[in-house]
Amino acid sequence: MRPLIERYWTMGEDLGLRQDVIDDVIAEIGLLSSVQAVYPLLEDRAAATERLADAFRIEVGGLGLDELVGGLADFVANSATNSWWWWTLFGDVGPDADEAYGKVRTRMRDLVTAMF
Repeated sequence: MRPLIERYWTMGEDLGLRQDVIDDVIAEIGLLSSVQAVYPLLEDRAAATERLADAFRIEVGGLGLDELVGGLADFVANSATNSWWWWTLFGDVGPDADEAYGKVRTRMRDLVTAMF
């Protein structure tokens, strides 16, 4: 699995696992990150990973922002959750709760409108 994760597969709380468990296993097998497969696509890897780390440190009402932008185990909620960290990594949103909520709200509205 290591070559797949290292070069092709990004993940976050995938397969029913919490992110901290994934992070521990990633470190145990000697990888840098569960999203390192995307590193070659980044213009500035250091800035992108710092932005993502900043976003994961934000708490709102005692909960991590990463826990708040996701939810329901369905396509729409998963889309918002997975999109949030991609948007943050690529700089489409900064490590800011209001900015993340605004982007998620807009995207969710678009998805729900398209679905119904």
